[in-house]
Amino acid sequence: MTYKLLFVVILVIGYLIYNQYNTDSSRRKYITFSAIVLGLQSALRNVAVGADTYNYYLKFEAVKYTTWQEVFRSFPDTYLYGDGKDPGYLLLEKIFQVFSGDFRVFLFLIAIVFFYAYAKLLLRYTNNILEVLTVNLGYSALFYGFYSITGLRQTLSVALSILFLFSFIDKKYRKCILLFIVAFIIHKSSVFLLLVPVLYSIKKNKLLLYLYGVTFIIFLMGRNYFVNLALVASEYEAVEIPLPILLDIFYFVISLFIWNRLKYEDNREILSLFNVFCLTFAWIPLLGNDSPLMRVILYFNIYVLVLLPRAISRTSFYRNELFFCINLFFIYYAVNSHSEYKFFWEDMQLLEHYL
Repeated sequence: MTYKLLFVVILVIGYLIYNQYNTDSSRRKYITFSAIVLGLQSALRNVAVGADTYNYYLKFEAVKYTTWQEVFRSFPDTYLYGDGKDPGYLLLEKIFQVFSGDFRVFLFLIAIVFFYAYAKLLLRYTNNILEVLTVNLGYSALFYGFYSITGLRQTLSVALSILFLFSFIDKKYRKCILLFIVAFIIHKSSVFLLLVPVLYSIKKNKLLLYLYGVTFIIFLMGRNYFVNLALVASEYEAVEIPLPILLDIFYFVISLFIWNRLKYEDNREILSLFNVFCLTFAWIPLLGNDSPLMRVILYFNIYVLVLLPRAISRTSFYRNELFFCINLFFIYYAVNSHSEYKFFWEDMQLLEHYL
């Protein structure tokens, strides 16, 4: 809890310093500052932090004894014979180890890629420093537990998915295709990125929201069936996964609030981004910490970080009070999360499933 509070305090102090000028230049500098702080938080963590960082460390060390022939053979083995998964990540590790065999440096690489995309997202969709602070605190509360301390493969894939969306928006289609291919071979769940340009291109937001609502009801009524279907498809044993009520209520309320505030938005790009995010609303009943569908939603719900501050900014009454309350909630949630944090130079016991 102490270190989590420390990083939150650093982000708030950064806000107070850069907000003295409240210019676009200050906003950009604060975004850079935030990306560096959050990146260091991720890269400097102990290998015992997070559910699978140590597992990734063991795999990284094992790659040192894997030949290049075995690495390249993993591609046909995976995509032709179904033996193995995500060979692109194995190739990335092998290429990286040409330059460094230190897993700590590899974590820095992952952090740089992800928070570069994170900074690009903030630069594009925030208008002032207060919105940037809200995004940072929202990230610390909602996404720190995954992108900062676990799930290296999908952390990379989600970062590439953000850049994929920007390439599509900017009509850089060759770059778009390249980013998709790289993301897919790193994590196969990236195939759902193909939905992003489709959802982004739909102009009838209200119709799409109604369709999301119908889908929400269908998934809610048949939740166990759809979750188990996804588990089987992911080669996991079908089990009953508890419904995360608080998480579901949060996304349900936030989705409706964002739509209510942004439906008259003049910026078409913001409305299109809402289309992408709001797939989260439709899939709320399928969420759960052990659900494989959580991995799919990660490509879409990341955009709540910039849409929520934008929606609050468009509120004509109690705007500052809303920002204060949501940021206070994010701080409380971030500081009181159950995951322990320590730096790599400190002693820390591994989680029970490693012992």
